[in-house]
Amino acid sequence: MVGLAAEVARLASLVSLAQLVTKYPGTQITPDALIERTYPLADGGQGVDLYLKPEIFREAFAGDLPQRTTDLMQATQRPFSVAAFVEPSAEPAWKTIPSWYLVATDDHAIPPVAQEFMADRANARISRVKASHVPMQSQPDDTIRIIRKAIASLD
Repeated sequence: MVGLAAEVARLASLVSLAQLVTKYPGTQITPDALIERTYPLADGGQGVDLYLKPEIFREAFAGDLPQRTTDLMQATQRPFSVAAFVEPSAEPAWKTIPSWYLVATDDHAIPPVAQEFMADRANARISRVKASHVPMQSQPDDTIRIIRKAIASLD
Protein backbone atom coordinates (compact mmCIF):
# COMPACT_ATOMS: atom_id res chain seq x y z
CA MET A 1 0.00 0.00 0.00
CA VAL A 2 2.94 2.34 0.61
CA GLY A 3 3.87 2.05 -3.07
CA LEU A 4 0.35 3.05 -4.11
CA ALA A 5 0.32 6.05 -1.79
CA ALA A 6 3.67 7.20 -3.17
CA GLU A 7 2.42 6.79 -6.74
CA VAL A 8 -0.77 8.74 -5.99
CA ALA A 9 1.30 11.54 -4.46
CA ARG A 10 3.63 11.53 -7.47
CA LEU A 11 0.75 11.69 -9.94
CA ALA A 12 -0.91 14.48 -7.96
CA SER A 13 2.23 16.57 -8.39
CA LEU A 14 2.16 16.20 -12.20
CA VAL A 15 0.12 19.14 -13.38
CA SER A 16 -0.20 20.89 -16.69
CA LEU A 17 0.90 24.41 -17.48
CA ALA A 18 -2.76 25.27 -18.10
CA GLN A 19 -3.61 24.24 -14.54
CA LEU A 20 -0.81 26.36 -13.12
CA VAL A 21 -1.46 29.47 -15.22
CA THR A 22 -5.22 29.43 -14.55
CA LYS A 23 -4.97 28.50 -10.86
CA TYR A 24 -5.19 32.23 -10.05
CA PRO A 25 -6.90 35.02 -11.99
CA GLY A 26 -4.97 37.54 -14.00
CA THR A 27 -3.68 36.00 -17.19
CA GLN A 28 -4.47 37.91 -20.38
CA ILE A 29 -3.68 34.86 -22.46
CA THR A 30 -7.25 33.69 -22.72
CA PRO A 31 -8.85 31.68 -25.54
CA ASP A 32 -10.02 34.87 -27.30
CA ALA A 33 -6.42 36.19 -27.33
CA LEU A 34 -5.18 33.21 -29.33
CA ILE A 35 -4.99 32.12 -32.93
CA GLU A 36 -5.18 28.35 -33.41
CA ARG A 37 -3.47 26.63 -36.32
CA THR A 38 -3.62 22.91 -36.94
CA TYR A 39 -0.72 20.87 -38.24
CA PRO A 40 -0.39 17.20 -39.21
CA LEU A 41 1.08 14.72 -36.76
CA ALA A 42 3.22 11.76 -37.80
CA ASP A 43 0.49 9.34 -36.68
CA GLY A 44 -2.03 10.94 -39.06
CA GLY A 45 -3.73 13.00 -36.38
CA GLN A 46 -3.69 16.75 -35.98
CA GLY A 47 -1.94 18.95 -33.48
CA VAL A 48 -2.81 22.53 -32.67
CA ASP A 49 -0.37 25.41 -32.28
CA LEU A 50 -1.30 28.65 -30.53
CA TYR A 51 -0.18 32.18 -31.38
CA LEU A 52 -0.98 35.41 -29.58
CA LYS A 53 -3.10 37.76 -31.65
CA PRO A 54 -1.34 40.96 -32.75
CA GLU A 55 -3.76 43.22 -30.86
CA ILE A 56 -3.08 41.55 -27.49
CA PHE A 57 0.55 40.49 -27.87
CA ARG A 58 2.31 43.53 -26.42
CA GLU A 59 0.06 44.01 -23.39
CA ALA A 60 -0.17 40.31 -22.54
CA PHE A 61 3.42 39.32 -23.20
CA ALA A 62 5.93 42.16 -23.32
CA GLY A 63 4.34 45.48 -22.33
CA ASP A 64 7.59 46.89 -20.98
CA LEU A 65 9.38 46.69 -24.31
CA PRO A 66 9.18 49.24 -27.14
CA GLN A 67 6.28 48.85 -29.57
CA ARG A 68 8.66 48.29 -32.48
CA THR A 69 10.30 45.41 -30.61
CA THR A 70 7.01 43.78 -29.67
CA ASP A 71 5.70 44.15 -33.23
CA LEU A 72 8.70 42.15 -34.42
CA MET A 73 8.30 39.62 -31.59
CA GLN A 74 4.65 39.11 -32.46
CA ALA A 75 5.33 38.67 -36.17
CA THR A 76 8.09 36.13 -35.52
CA GLN A 77 6.66 34.38 -32.46
CA ARG A 78 7.18 30.67 -32.12
CA PRO A 79 3.96 28.75 -31.68
CA PHE A 80 2.94 27.14 -28.42
CA SER A 81 1.56 23.64 -28.76
CA VAL A 82 -1.83 23.00 -27.16
CA ALA A 83 -0.47 19.61 -26.11
CA ALA A 84 2.42 21.27 -24.23
CA PHE A 85 -0.10 23.51 -22.49
CA VAL A 86 -2.57 20.85 -21.35
CA GLU A 87 -0.61 17.62 -20.88
CA PRO A 88 0.81 16.99 -17.41
CA SER A 89 4.52 17.39 -17.00
CA ALA A 90 6.89 14.59 -16.18
CA GLU A 91 8.53 14.38 -12.78
CA PRO A 92 9.66 17.95 -12.00
CA ALA A 93 13.39 18.55 -11.68
CA TRP A 94 12.84 20.95 -8.77
CA LYS A 95 12.04 17.97 -6.57
CA THR A 96 15.67 16.87 -6.62
CA ILE A 97 17.79 19.91 -7.50
CA PRO A 98 18.05 23.43 -6.04
CA SER A 99 15.82 25.99 -7.76
CA TRP A 100 15.72 29.74 -8.30
CA TYR A 101 12.80 31.78 -9.56
CA LEU A 102 12.60 35.31 -10.91
CA VAL A 103 9.03 36.51 -10.39
CA ALA A 104 8.04 39.06 -13.03
CA THR A 105 5.67 41.29 -11.06
CA ASP A 106 4.07 42.90 -14.13
CA ASP A 107 3.58 39.63 -16.02
CA HIS A 108 0.19 39.43 -17.75
CA ALA A 109 0.85 35.98 -19.20
CA ILE A 110 1.51 34.08 -15.98
CA PRO A 111 0.05 36.04 -13.05
CA PRO A 112 2.65 36.90 -10.40
CA VAL A 113 0.58 35.09 -7.74
CA ALA A 114 0.81 31.91 -9.86
CA GLN A 115 4.56 32.44 -10.21
CA GLU A 116 4.86 32.82 -6.43
CA PHE A 117 2.89 29.58 -5.96
CA MET A 118 5.17 27.71 -8.37
CA ALA A 119 8.31 29.12 -6.79
CA ASP A 120 7.13 28.31 -3.26
CA ARG A 121 6.13 24.80 -4.29
CA ALA A 122 9.62 24.27 -5.72
CA ASN A 123 11.18 25.66 -2.55
CA ALA A 124 12.99 28.06 -4.87
CA ARG A 125 15.11 31.00 -3.90
CA ILE A 126 12.89 33.82 -5.10
CA SER A 127 13.83 37.18 -6.56
CA ARG A 128 11.35 39.70 -7.93
CA VAL A 129 11.63 42.20 -10.73
CA LYS A 130 9.19 44.75 -12.12
CA ALA A 131 8.89 43.24 -15.59
CA SER A 132 6.56 41.66 -18.10
CA HIS A 133 6.73 37.99 -19.13
CA VAL A 134 10.14 38.58 -20.70
CA PRO A 135 12.39 39.95 -17.94
CA MET A 136 15.38 38.50 -19.76
CA GLN A 137 14.77 41.17 -22.40
CA SER A 138 13.33 44.07 -20.44
CA GLN A 139 15.44 43.63 -17.28
CA PRO A 140 18.57 41.76 -18.44
CA ASP A 141 20.76 42.97 -15.57
CA ASP A 142 18.32 41.61 -12.97
CA THR A 143 18.05 38.35 -14.88
CA ILE A 144 21.82 37.98 -15.07
CA ARG A 145 22.10 38.80 -11.37
CA ILE A 146 19.85 35.88 -10.36
CA ILE A 147 21.71 33.51 -12.68
CA ARG A 148 25.02 34.56 -11.14
CA LYS A 149 23.60 34.11 -7.62
CA ALA A 150 22.48 30.60 -8.54
CA ILE A 151 25.89 29.73 -9.97
CA ALA A 152 27.74 31.19 -6.99
CA SER A 153 25.61 29.25 -4.53
CA LEU A 154 26.66 25.97 -6.13
CA ASP A 155 30.40 26.63 -5.95
